[in-house]
Amino acid sequence: MQRRSSLERTIARQEKFEGEISDAAVLFEFAESDDASVNELRELLNRLAHEISEVETETLLAGENDTRNAICTVHPGAGGTESQDWAEMLLRMYLKWAERRGFKTEIIDYQPAEEAGIKSVTFKVEGEYAYGLLAAEAGVHRLVRISPFDQAARRHTSFASLFVYPEIDEEVEVEINDKDLRVDTYRATGAGGQHINTTDSAVRI
Repeated sequence: MQRRSSLERTIARQEKFEGEISDAAVLFEFAESDDASVNELRELLNRLAHEISEVETETLLAGENDTRNAICTVHPGAGGTESQDWAEMLLRMYLKWAERRGFKTEIIDYQPAEEAGIKSVTFKVEGEYAYGLLAAEAGVHRLVRISPFDQAARRHTSFASLFVYPEIDEEVEVEINDKDLRVDTYRATGAGGQHINTTDSAVRI
C-alpha cells in the first residue's frame, strides 16, 4: 500500500510539473507585452525551482527506511532550565517544519519541566520521506544565547539531543532457517531407575 501511494504521488507530481511548464511557456509569450504576465511568470519559475529542489533531495534518499514515518525523541542535556527550554524550542521548530511540508504530527509522550521547557518529548511525523529527511537531524544540538533565566544576563550554552527512528510496520515476518538453529537435549542423572537415564527431559534452543 505504501509503495502504491508513493507511485501515485510521483505520477501526480509529474503531471503537475508538465502543467506548470506549459503555463510558463504561455506566460513567456505574453510577457513581451504584459508586465503582469512577467510578475506571474517570475512567481511560477520560483515555485518550480523550489519544487524541483525538493525532488532532487528526495532522489538522494534511497535508504530502505527513508520513505517511512519518523519517531523522534528530544532530550535536554546538562544545564537544567536552560537546556530544557532549548529542548522545547527544538520541538516547536520541528513541528513547524513538518507543518510547512504538509506532514502530520502527533505527540506521543510529553514530560514538562518544572520551571520552563521539557524534560523529554516523543513525537511522530507522518509523511513520505519523513524519516529520510529527519535522520540527518539526529544528534546533539547546541544553542548559545544571553540567558533569559539569568538575572546577570550572562551568555549560556545549552545542549539537547534528537533521536530519530523509522516507524516499522507492525506485521513483521521473521524467517528462521533450520540450519541456523542449535538444539541441545539433556538427560537427568542420579536415582530414578532406567527411565530417567533414557528420556530427554530438557531441551535448549
